[in-house]
Amino acid sequence: MSELKLAKYWEGRTPPPSFYAPIDPCKSPPPCPFNLSAMMDYSKKVGKKVSDLSYDEVEQFRIKE
Repeated sequence: MSELKLAKYWEGRTPPPSFYAPIDPCKSPPPCPFNLSAMMDYSKKVGKKVSDLSYDEVEQFRIKE
């Protein structure tokens, strides 16, 4: 079995337990806390994969409630 590869976003940080929790396909998924469209545009602009973006780069796309 292969290990889960964490994105650079998690370097130096510990994901919450919910990160590893099994997904229940019978329930609605939680809302995404990031503007993925803008993040994808940014990653293309800087020439990186989304998984290679740093914590600071990703956090600028967090949706504020």
